[in-house]
Amino acid sequence: MVAFGKKLAAAAAEAPFDAAHYLDYESLKALLYDLQPLHLRAPVAENALSLAVAPATNAAAMPLAPLAEGETRTRGHEVFLERMDAELRKMDAFAHERVVAVRREVRALEALDAGADVGARLQAAGDAFLEVERYVNLNVTAVRKLLKKHDKVLPERPCAAFYTARMHDMRWVRNDYSDVVVRLSRLYAARAPAAAPADGPRGVVDERSFVRATTKYWVRSDDLSAVKLAISRHLPVLVSGGRVTEGESKDSQLVNSVYLDSPSLELYHGRLAKLPGAVALRLRWYGTGEPEEVFVERKTHRDAWTGDASVKERFRVLPGDVPRLLRAEYEPPADLPAAERRLAREVQRLVSTKRLVPTVRSQCHRTAFQLAHTNAVRASIDTNLCLINEVQREDDDHAPEQGRWYRDAARSIPSSDLTRFPFAVLELKLALAEADDLPAWLRPVLASGALAPVHKFSKFVHGCAVLLPDEVQAMPYWVDDPALAPSIRATGASGASLLRRPSPPRPRAARPSSAWGDASPR
Repeated sequence: MVAFGKKLAAAAAEAPFDAAHYLDYESLKALLYDLQPLHLRAPVAENALSLAVAPATNAAAMPLAPLAEGETRTRGHEVFLERMDAELRKMDAFAHERVVAVRREVRALEALDAGADVGARLQAAGDAFLEVERYVNLNVTAVRKLLKKHDKVLPERPCAAFYTARMHDMRWVRNDYSDVVVRLSRLYAARAPAAAPADGPRGVVDERSFVRATTKYWVRSDDLSAVKLAISRHLPVLVSGGRVTEGESKDSQLVNSVYLDSPSLELYHGRLAKLPGAVALRLRWYGTGEPEEVFVERKTHRDAWTGDASVKERFRVLPGDVPRLLRAEYEPPADLPAAERRLAREVQRLVSTKRLVPTVRSQCHRTAFQLAHTNAVRASIDTNLCLINEVQREDDDHAPEQGRWYRDAARSIPSSDLTRFPFAVLELKLALAEADDLPAWLRPVLASGALAPVHKFSKFVHGCAVLLPDEVQAMPYWVDDPALAPSIRATGASGASLLRRPSPPRPRAARPSSAWGDASPR
């Protein structure tokens, strides 16, 4: 096995940046091993001291050599910590400098006339951004490995947790530079050939005459920016709030969805089995903080072979109306369209007859991609996906509050009620005529190896399976993927019981070991 120090040196040699900008891994590792004998000379006493006791011996029962004049156990360690701080500051400054250079180039491109031929410069700016991300990922891995080695070599002076937290608080790791992706996307869109306006209101394709297909993929974090840039060259990023300015507007919006189900998880089992007419019911809102408006959405599954398309319907309510809706006491306003009033009555009937209550909430940052003149190809990427148990209990710590239908963000959530999904989720929606093939630009993205197709993946189904394993009668096949085991195990006892269950049957298209075949997630 090649030592990590050699891998780091080889990667730095291939990168466009000088090796001096990378973590001085070998030098710091050598300093650690120089410190090891010094810290083995005398253990730190935990109890009271006695001045009339012989010095401690080593593992071979030989007397330990006394410290030399002026020599201390702490000074050598302080040198290592000072070097570590200096290296972190060096990498932080360099990564920020490179991002500033990318933004400077983007500003220059934005100032040019829309007819200027800047295709090569746009590609170079995107490539430069990805090089910075690779630099950050490589050095973050190097720091973590070095700190892990530190705590192994000097177990009496652990510092990995402290320095890992410090590193993640620095701008080179913490900052969100997704505005660069949005601005590059808009530059590509401004220079794309003008498309003929589509028929129908707002250029929406009449999907009744098209074959619709929705596919979902898992994406690793270190592939995510490359996938975003590849898609954004052809589909602009949709951003709420208007103009994108440097460092202000980001490429995603926070989305919360509270899914309703019965105590026996009847809707979960129907969606998992893809029964004809199976329903999913959710309460969705956008943005941070308390919701200002809530969308009540009903999704009804239809088998494609029947010629019927699955349907998603929704209407909006004020947050204060949600408790009445959950009690089936909500009266739709008179000015609501007739179809939405009918939907509101049907939803309340469903809630009442099946005793539906808030069960699982999904929360993620969603980036959406779509052309303005057509919805023939749409894409969305959900990141920072977490799933939360919303089943209210009467115990002392988590007693339900009057009128609340989702957890109070000010109160901590036990680890057993929360699972963080380890990958981003890409969803592609295609509405193509039967004679049409995939868009040419999409084929290399799908063949890149960065996307792991996961047939019929569902956030609602995954959340119920992981957080409520004692209530479910059947499991989705993907929970057996080894790449998910750490995130499932982190939920505690419920996750451990799920991992001990027999493997669920897999569809033919599924792979035997993980969504990426035999390769473990990076």
